[in-house]
Formats: sequence, C-alpha cells, structure tokens
Amino acid sequence: MTTRQERSEQTRRTIITAALAVLGRDGGARLTFGAVAQEAGLSKGAVTRHFPSKKALLQGILAFRAETFRSFRNEFAAAQPAQASQQFIVRQIAIMREMVENTHSPARAVFSALLEEPEAMAETRQRIASSLVKATDESADAQLAHLRWAAGWGLGLLSVFGLSPFSEAERSQLFNTLGDNDFWRPLEHPTTTD
Repeated sequence: MTTRQERSEQTRRTIITAALAVLGRDGGARLTFGAVAQEAGLSKGAVTRHFPSKKALLQGILAFRAETFRSFRNEFAAAQPAQASQQFIVRQIAIMREMVENTHSPARAVFSALLEEPEAMAETRQRIASSLVKATDESADAQLAHLRWAAGWGLGLLSVFGLSPFSEAERSQLFNTLGDNDFWRPLEHPTTTD
C-alpha cells in the first residue's frame, strides 16, 4: 500500500513529465497550468496544489532534469576505469552528448523556459560555472581543459538549438574526440603559477 507522501511524489513526477512533454512539443510560451493538467490527465487544481506558481513548476522541472543528468553522470562514472584521468571533463562531455542524442530530451525547451525565470537562470549559470572550476581543477593544463569544456558545451548547444552544421556522424566523432584523454594528453602544457 502506498502512503500519502508516495502518492504525492508520484503526482509531482506525473506533472513534471507532462510539463516536459508540453515544453518539448509546444515550447516555453505554451507552458500553462491548463496545458500541463490536460497532458497529465489531472485537474488544474491538482497541478497548482503541487506547484503553486509557474516559477515553482520550472524549478521542479530543473530539479528533475538535474537529477536525471546526475544519475546519468553517476552511471557513466561507474563504467569508467577508476584510474582514468580528467574524469570530470569526460563526464561533462558525455552529459552534453546525452542531452543532444537523447531524442526525448526537452533541453531546448528547458533552456528557453529558463529565460523566463532570472532566478533559475542565475542558479543554472552558477552550476555551469562550478562545473568549469571542477574541470579546471582536475587538469594539468587549465587552458586545454577550458577549450574541451567549452567545445563540448558549444557542440551540445548548437545541436540543441538546431544550429549545428555537423551531421550526426560528425557530431558523434567530435564528441568522441573531446572525451578522449589520450588524444589530448600530448597537447597538455602544465599550468604554472608565477
């Protein structure tokens, strides 16, 4: 038998899944409580009981997507050799690739919805900045780490927004190269502090 809290959490997941479907299909401008309720098969009141504002709904969506990518990152990390170098940047590149290649990813819509919520945008900007710091910290060559990190994000975002000039095969090869530490190792120049 499920508890009230479990049912509530299941309803929240249903609402978030419906909101992601609306975002992916119709875009951020059409993300309304009515559209989400219809997609979820719930009343508008049920949706607003769990998410009293659009901001709360967007925060729920972002938290859900962050957890999804966290799970992917952890599974990816578990599959890598323990002694592998620069694991963080390789994981970041793999996450960008997953965002692009997962056909059910509403990444474009989530990014456009972020534009409507400056607070959520600031939090996301902070998480992105934090990921750059982590990528830099694990690398002997900060400039090369920045280049790989930015190239992974750039390739991912160009693809998400439908602006990429690369074919799927070319994009896949670029992601492979960005994530290949052996390819980049000869180019490393250890960063020195004066």
